[in-house]
Amino acid sequence: MLLRKYEWELETGDYMFALMENGGPLASTAVHVTMTCVGRVVLARVLFFLGSSFFVSTPVCATQFQASERPAAVMQKSSRNYGNSRRNLWQLRKTHRERQSWLFVNPFGTVIRVEEGGGISYKFASPPNVQGWLRFEEYYAPRVRVLRLKHDPAFSAVMDVLYRIRRSSKPLLPNLQSLHWTGLAGTGLAEPLFTFVPDTLQVFTLKETAEYSEAALTVLEAIVSRMTQLTNLILTLPADQRYATQVEQVICGLPSLKSATIPAFEDASALLSRLAALKGLRHLWVVSKQGPGITQYEFAGGRSPLAINNGQPSTEYFPSLESLTILCSYWTASNFLCHQIPQLASLHLITQKQETPAHAQSLLSNISKTCPCIKQLSLTVKGEMPLEVPSPAEHLLTVETLRPILACPSITSFEIIHPLPLSLGLDELVEIASAWPRLQRLDLNSAPLTSRQPTPKDLSLHALLPFARYCSDIETLGLFINAKSYSIPSDAEIEPLPSPFTKLQTISVGISSIAREGEIAEFLSLICPPGCIIQYGPVWYPFKTGDAGAKWKEVNKLLVHLFAVRARYERKTTALKKKLDEMGIAQEAVKTILQVHRNQRSEERIVVQE
Repeated sequence: MLLRKYEWELETGDYMFALMENGGPLASTAVHVTMTCVGRVVLARVLFFLGSSFFVSTPVCATQFQASERPAAVMQKSSRNYGNSRRNLWQLRKTHRERQSWLFVNPFGTVIRVEEGGGISYKFASPPNVQGWLRFEEYYAPRVRVLRLKHDPAFSAVMDVLYRIRRSSKPLLPNLQSLHWTGLAGTGLAEPLFTFVPDTLQVFTLKETAEYSEAALTVLEAIVSRMTQLTNLILTLPADQRYATQVEQVICGLPSLKSATIPAFEDASALLSRLAALKGLRHLWVVSKQGPGITQYEFAGGRSPLAINNGQPSTEYFPSLESLTILCSYWTASNFLCHQIPQLASLHLITQKQETPAHAQSLLSNISKTCPCIKQLSLTVKGEMPLEVPSPAEHLLTVETLRPILACPSITSFEIIHPLPLSLGLDELVEIASAWPRLQRLDLNSAPLTSRQPTPKDLSLHALLPFARYCSDIETLGLFINAKSYSIPSDAEIEPLPSPFTKLQTISVGISSIAREGEIAEFLSLICPPGCIIQYGPVWYPFKTGDAGAKWKEVNKLLVHLFAVRARYERKTTALKKKLDEMGIAQEAVKTILQVHRNQRSEERIVVQE
């Protein structure tokens, strides 16, 4: 059955989500809101408004909305099928509109908006009754599986009522599996989030952007005692070292963790040692994230964000870890990766400094030795940094820097972002392409911070050809090239290729220079499959594309037309070949009939002679 997503405009001002497992058709009696769920039938009843999220309740007779044109039997069947589909989730998105005043109905009364003293708050219009609460506990609360809420003082009155009338310490949502909470009220164990937490909670996200507080420490302490079955923990906190010890205790108390996100503390040695001993841990993020919609990677105290004790592990070292995202310098990561991680397949390393070729080479050497299953490797840089342009040639990354990782033929994705362009020539690209025949994604610093850095070697459009020859599965290719001064590959250079790109979807050129857009588009249309696009523009300052960006945009437009012409030509060629094949079959049939006729006449002559 097709489930649809609906957008709601509400007054909370927050982009929040409430996901529910199906317990019946979608429902709503909110003013100005209707929902169509099954065909053209509006199945609606109650929209339970709680804090800044929603829960959807059971259906009421759809005929009262005069929205159905289908027979009642069909409606009942649709409703049953909808209710039996227990694994689907519903998603509601809420946005903000100041000029509207909304009225919401919930199982225990009406929640109204109150404007007093220049402020806005929400409260129950009348005290909840027993029937409403029992109805909520029986029909609504057991259905909620995923809840996302953000602390908002405007809803404190509503939350206080729910907290006071719930039964002892029984969680409000007994079957809740995932809780994603943003912002703390600073009340420790009295935080509203504990109103919803059952013992069986599996996923918990806590996002707190405020400075260090003792109340936040209390919440961390409560995780171990109240969320013992967690398998996924996401702690998005300031990388304040005072949190480190308590986070370590949280990790010790959650032996079933399969995925964890922790801040990049200044000293995370003990914490990472605890994580390394978890036998079921498969995914780990060691980063610091702050800001709505933006990921910012920060360093605690302005010093190295992560110091790792390079001691010999007493047990297996991350025995089940499959993916790792970590914020630290190349030197620190080299120490971290000096022990074998047998199952690690994906590594994303983020640094905030201009790394030297020696440190990069040492890191890649350790990865090739200690990560036998590595398939995806990303080395990126975040943040602004001062550069001296031109920089000394010894600061440039070359194929010598990358050569250790070329010894891993299992690589399918490789990305390296660096402030300065890589110093690579065509021969080096041939070496890279031939070393990674299974490559699906490659970005060799297509968008460096500066293009004014001279390099001993420059790449032209010829740089695409080695990957067309050796990497038949490649889907994304990023290169920093000079498409302005060099010649475009000729037909004689293209024809020897075994085949052009067949799976390539994106060519990323970053801030590459360009001229003669028409000729470049014609060349790309010969080696790229239909639908392939050109990505352009800087990574560091994404809103400044410059003149080169406009020219690459023109190449994209030309490619669309050239691919269309190519498709028409291929269709005509196929049709012509089919006709020729049919004519060939007809000619063969005539020849066969004539041969049979000749054989028959010959036999007749023999018989006559006899």
